[in-house]
Amino acid sequence: MLLAVDVGNTSSVIGLFDGEALAAEWRIATRYRTTDELDVTLRGLLASRSIDASLITAGCLSTTVPPVQQAWEEVLQRVAGVEPITVGPGVKTGVAVRVQNPREVGPDRIANAAAAAATVGTPSIVVDFGTATNFDVVAPDGAFIGGSIAPGLEVSMEALFARAARLGKVELVAPPNAIGTATIDSLQSGAVYGFAGLVDGIVGRLREELGEPTCPVVATGGAGQAPAVGRAGQPLVQLRLRPPRGAPRQSPARAGGAQRRRARGPSVSPIGNGGARCGRDAPGCAARRWGSAAPPPRRRRAA
Repeated sequence: MLLAVDVGNTSSVIGLFDGEALAAEWRIATRYRTTDELDVTLRGLLASRSIDASLITAGCLSTTVPPVQQAWEEVLQRVAGVEPITVGPGVKTGVAVRVQNPREVGPDRIANAAAAAATVGTPSIVVDFGTATNFDVVAPDGAFIGGSIAPGLEVSMEALFARAARLGKVELVAPPNAIGTATIDSLQSGAVYGFAGLVDGIVGRLREELGEPTCPVVATGGAGQAPAVGRAGQPLVQLRLRPPRGAPRQSPARAGGAQRRRARGPSVSPIGNGGARCGRDAPGCAARRWGSAAPPPRRRRAA
C-alpha cells in the first residue's frame, strides 16, 4: 500500500492507496511536529481505521512547508520501511514546467497538473482552494504553463475581520439572496458570491488566453466544495490524492544521495509563491529533464 501526504500551509492531507484505489483519507492541521510526534499521530490515524501499518510499503510526499519536510520524510520511512518519494528535482512526474523560473513553482501545482491531465485530459485548469487560491493551467501537450495566485477565501475574510472593528466572524455559507438585509447576510454575500465572481472571472480569462473556451475546470483543496466552486466547473476534491500513473519514480542519483542530503536538512529559504523553495526540494524537474521541449504528446480525454 502507498501512503501519500500532501502538506499545505494550513492543512495536511494523508491518503492511503491500495493499488489505484483510495482506501482511507485524513486531514490534519499543519504545524511543526517532531518525527516522534508525527509517528504517534500517523499510527493513531491508521489504528482508528483498523489498518495494519505493516501493509504500507511505499510513501510519497508533496509539501509547500519546508520546515516540516524532514520530519515527514523520516516518519514515512519509519512506517513504510523505505525512503519516500518527495516531489521535487529528480522525480519524473511527466509534467514539463514551461514558466520563467521553474524553481518558483510549488510541488503542489506540479501534482495538480499531472492529476488533471490524467483525470480530465488536456488542456485543463485546476483551481486549488487553500490558504491561497491557485489557478494552475495545463497546456494541450500536458505541460504546466503557469496560472494565477489569489488570496484564499478564509485568509481574505480573516483580514477583514481583523481590520473592521464592528464586523464579526460569520459562517462562510451562501445566503438566500445576494442583497443582504442584515450584516451577517451581507458579509456572507460578499464572501461567497464575491469569491465565486473572482473564480469565474479568472477562469474566463485563462480559457480565453488558452483559446479553449470550454476546457474542463477541476477543483481541489480544503475549500474545494465551497459554493463558489459550482460556478467554476466540476469539483474534484483532493485531486492531488489520486495518483494518475502509480507512484513517481526516483532517479538513481537522487536515491544515492538521499542520506547525505538528509544530514544537511531541508532547504528553508522560501522564494516566491509563499512556499516554493530553492535547493533539494525545488520543483521543476520535468523542465530540466526535457529542457524547453514539450513532453511527449498525449491524447485529450473527454471531461
